[in-house]
Amino acid sequence: MRKILSSSILCAFFLAASSFAQVSVSIPDTSVNSSSTVLIPVSVSDLTGLDVISYNFDLIYDSDIVSATGYSTTGTLSSGLSISANTSKTDTLTISAGGIFPLSGNGVLINLQFQTPSSPGVTRLIFDGFDFNEGNPTASLTNGSIGVDSEPLPVELSLFTFSQNKNTIELTWTTTSEINNYGFEIERAETDLDYPSTASTAQWIKIGFVRGNGTTTVPKKYWFMDDLSQLGENITRLKYRLKQIDTNGKFHLSHPILVILQPFEFELSQNYPNPFNSSCLINYTIPQNGFVSLKIYDCLGREINAVLNESFMIKGRYQSVLDLVNLPTGIYYYRLNFSGFNNIQETKKMLLIE
Repeated sequence: MRKILSSSILCAFFLAASSFAQVSVSIPDTSVNSSSTVLIPVSVSDLTGLDVISYNFDLIYDSDIVSATGYSTTGTLSSGLSISANTSKTDTLTISAGGIFPLSGNGVLINLQFQTPSSPGVTRLIFDGFDFNEGNPTASLTNGSIGVDSEPLPVELSLFTFSQNKNTIELTWTTTSEINNYGFEIERAETDLDYPSTASTAQWIKIGFVRGNGTTTVPKKYWFMDDLSQLGENITRLKYRLKQIDTNGKFHLSHPILVILQPFEFELSQNYPNPFNSSCLINYTIPQNGFVSLKIYDCLGREINAVLNESFMIKGRYQSVLDLVNLPTGIYYYRLNFSGFNNIQETKKMLLIE
C-alpha cells in the first residue's frame, strides 16, 4: 500500500525531484553446476542522493529447473537493511527490504540464493515489478537466466569408439583435458539388448585398466585390446564403458558403447617368417567351437609333425609355434582341419632353409 503524504507541498516537491530519476536494475545470465547452491547478484546503478530507504520486488522463475531458498546481504548495498524473503509461492521469490538510512553508491544490491537440481535445464529470471520507496525513483529492469549444466568431469572425454579385427576389439578414447586422473577401468557387459540400455540391465565386469596422465591440458589418446576368444559362442553383442578414477578415489562412468560382433571366419595365415630357419609362427582363426588339427607334411605328402591332433578349441584367434629341427632344406606344407557345425580344411606351403 502506498504512503499518502499529509502535505501537498511536500508531495509536489517529492514527485518533481524523483520524476527524472531512474535506476537500472539487472540480474545476470548465470551458468551453474547441477546439485549445487548458487548466489546470483541483483545489481543497481548509482543510488547516491536518491534517498532510497526501501525496495521490494517479485522474481519469477521455473521451479522445475531451480528453487529459491533465500538471500545474502554480505558485502552488498543492502547489508544495513531489514529484509524478508518469501519462498513459499511456486515459481516466485518475493523480497521486501527497508531501513532508516538511505542507500548510497552502485554495485550489488542483494544476492539471491538458488538450489539447482541434478538434471540440466535453463530458466529465465524475470522481475515482476520492482519498486524503490514505493515507486520513486523508477526502476529500469534487465532480466537474466540460470543455465544448469551437468557436473563437470575432471576428465573431458572427446571420443570413445572401437574397431573389431577378427576376435579382438580395440577400444580407443581421447581426452581434451584431465584433472587428477588416476586412470580408467575398462568394463564390459554381455548383452543382446538394444542400445541404449540402463546399467541395471547388464552385468558389468572389469576387464582391464589403463593409467591416466594426472593433470594435463594437452589432448591424450588411449587404447585397450579385448581378446574375445574365451567368450561364449552365442554372444552377439557387447557393451563397453570407461570407469574414470580420480586420484582421490572418486569415479565417473562414461556412456556405454554397443558392439555388434562380426562373425568369426575360418582363416589360416601364412607362416612367419617365410622362408624360415627351424622355427616359425602360424596364426589361425576358428569360427566356432570344435575340434582342430594342425599337421605338417613333406613334399611327398607324408605327415612329419602334428602340432594339434583333434584338439577341442573355443572359437577365436590362435597362434602356434612350429619347430622343424634337423629337417633338410625344402618345401613343406601345413594343413589346418576344423570339425564343428562345418568341416573346413586349408593347406599352405612354406620354405625351410637350413
